[in-house]
Amino acid sequence: MQTNKENTPSKEIQALQSYIGQAVDLLGNDPDPKDAGAFIYLGNPHIAIPHQLLTNERLESDEKIIWALLRESLPRPGHPSLLPSHQQIAKQISKASSVVSERIQVLRLYRWITLCAQVGRSDSGTWYRPIYAIHDEPIPLADTLFLDESYMQHVNQQMKSTTSRIAQTAKEVSNQLRHQIATEDVSISPGPVSRSLNGYQYKTRNNRTRYPETVINHEKESNNRIRNPDAVNNSEKQPDYDSIDDKKIKKMGLCQIE
Repeated sequence: MQTNKENTPSKEIQALQSYIGQAVDLLGNDPDPKDAGAFIYLGNPHIAIPHQLLTNERLESDEKIIWALLRESLPRPGHPSLLPSHQQIAKQISKASSVVSERIQVLRLYRWITLCAQVGRSDSGTWYRPIYAIHDEPIPLADTLFLDESYMQHVNQQMKSTTSRIAQTAKEVSNQLRHQIATEDVSISPGPVSRSLNGYQYKTRNNRTRYPETVINHEKESNNRIRNPDAVNNSEKQPDYDSIDDKKIKKMGLCQIE
């Protein structure tokens, strides 16, 4: 098939000509002849999606997509960028703005995003321009409280939400926090290896989904079962939240679940 040399190339290919010229100049000014050459990527932008996010059973599909859209709005990680409006996100996922607001609250409860600051007030005195940090994994409680001192209060408030998804999520998070506060030193952020282990769910022998403090603790339980078979039944019991030290929990600002 013959091509018409008078055809006008696409804008992308026209732009490529400029990039090729820049690459020629770059290599021409490079004093080290050992460099193999140069290359140019001329395609659509892509973002990496964390494995923990994709496989997380607690997050719904809309919440995962919204995380990805928020991440996409940051062209340079570590540098601030304007937060897309709820209306913009709603249009992209074909949902109502109220749904976007709810999903963002869920991401905050699960600590995939953190409210770091708020700018400006409405006439009623309500903050209305949030500044969020987005994370590639749920960050530890110590880090969350350092960035967002109102996080515990937020969990307490959302347990009374009229939206079932938010209320159920807040109660689940509150349960987990009560156990974590009672059994761990939550004032210290764990290292990156422990944090990665914490993020993964696993199945017990009776196929119950668990979200462990660490998978290492599960290994210790397994070893204990080998040494002490009588401990099997006790180790499978869920935490008794009623027996947890309420003074320690109240000091952290977490309310009882009604």
